Amino acid sequence: MSKNSASHSRSKYRLGFAVGWLVFVTSMVVWWWLFGLSEIESSASLMGQEVAAVKYRMLLWEGVIFLAAIVIGGLAFLYFVYKDDERHQQLRNFFSIFTHDIKTSIARLRLQADLLREEPADKLSEKSRKLLFRLASDINRLDLQLENALFISQNPKDILLPEKFLLSQALERIRPDWENLELKVERKALVYADQRAFTSCLRNLIQNSVLHGHAELVVLKPQSIKPGVLEIIIEDNGKGFSGDYSQLGSAVLSDSETSGNGIGLYLSRTIIEKMGGNLVFEKGDAGFRSRLRIPGDLV
Repeated sequence: MSKNSASHSRSKYRLGFAVGWLVFVTSMVVWWWLFGLSEIESSASLMGQEVAAVKYRMLLWEGVIFLAAIVIGGLAFLYFVYKDDERHQQLRNFFSIFTHDIKTSIARLRLQADLLREEPADKLSEKSRKLLFRLASDINRLDLQLENALFISQNPKDILLPEKFLLSQALERIRPDWENLELKVERKALVYADQRAFTSCLRNLIQNSVLHGHAELVVLKPQSIKPGVLEIIIEDNGKGFSGDYSQLGSAVLSDSETSGNGIGLYLSRTIIEKMGGNLVFEKGDAGFRSRLRIPGDLV
């Protein structure tokens, strides 16, 4: 299901619920009103014509006011549901346009930095090359943060389109982000998931190893748990994590040393779970280890 069709479907459900609520409550009020009026008419001989007439008029006007309040409130409810959907769609359109424009600017900035880094050695000093390397690293980090913000601003169910692809293909798409990092895949594996979302999760996990663990090597070890279920162990040779591993990915943390907030790990776990998988974090033999389960098979 596409993003627009899923959003339109949810809007129809909300409007349908509002209309159903209004019809149900209005019909109950009308039934109560007519039943009360008929009861007064049938018992007029017992309570007297004058008393019955007073009660009839009282119930008549009470019913009119009550029914008017229900109808006006229901129509207001429908109006606010419609306006909320309209505002939600405007925000979605804004984020789509904003993200496209920013990503285009980031791509141009990355291209300019890469061109400068390819200049001959006699034209750039060692200090300039280090600054360009740091600039490229900051650009990659900004791009990842923007992608994370886009995922958070949307409902993952609206943007996840499962497909089959090789694990190595997803890794090759992000390998250029870290020039001095060695990335390895031990076995060939086929993943059944949304490729863009899965690749974003890999970027977050590897960025965590590089930024917080100062890792120089990240190894992906896929293995088959059972037919249709793939477990990918992602392990680095960094310094690991000194805190409580059970808290990683389940809450936004604060790390004053690296200015990290854990949102990348949280988002990765959330997206993997939306795709029918599971992601846990644990201490590795040398550094940090992520254990990712996702639909897939070894090839």
